[in-house]
Amino acid sequence: SASLLTRRSQVRVLASAPLRFHSRLHFHLMAGLFCVSLPSSSMSNRSEQFASLEEPQKRGQAAEAIVKSEFVSYGVSVLVPAYDNEPYDIVIEVGDDFHRVQIKTAFEATTDGAVRFRTRSTRTKSSGYEREGYKGSVDFFAVYAPVCDETYLIPIEDAGSTQMTIRYEQSKNNNVKNINWHEDYRFDEILPSLGSNPTT
Repeated sequence: SASLLTRRSQVRVLASAPLRFHSRLHFHLMAGLFCVSLPSSSMSNRSEQFASLEEPQKRGQAAEAIVKSEFVSYGVSVLVPAYDNEPYDIVIEVGDDFHRVQIKTAFEATTDGAVRFRTRSTRTKSSGYEREGYKGSVDFFAVYAPVCDETYLIPIEDAGSTQMTIRYEQSKNNNVKNINWHEDYRFDEILPSLGSNPTT
């Protein structure tokens, strides 16, 4: 009918013309789907996006999301506690075993080519700050380092009592003793020892 042809004509017009709801976003109606396209200039890598987060809470949430997605990409099941009063953030299931994991963010250390994270928790109490370690409460630290955009899985036995430094580049003095090298703690290095079968 004439009215049907008119409606089809209107759809063709909408499908061929972008709808501008925002100066940096283009919306298109294509084949009945509502699509969003971002201009290439608005895209940035993950490290830059992470650095742009000003609130510590948002950085923590971003680090958790990155670590969880890393586990999932290796086919590892991730379990999240129903409440936030546990000393660990997540539990991973590898084979028939479960492992408690505390997620941390590692920031640039005082020396170039290395990152550092704290291995103690800090809680605010009426009497002040209380700091305690995770030994006996978690099995691994899962660490995101935005400086080099890498994630590490560190057994609690390897972590220091207060902090741990991981080196991703050779030091200027070429020291190789007592160094925690980043390649030793990458997911594809640690997960196979837990009985997983990571995808390469």
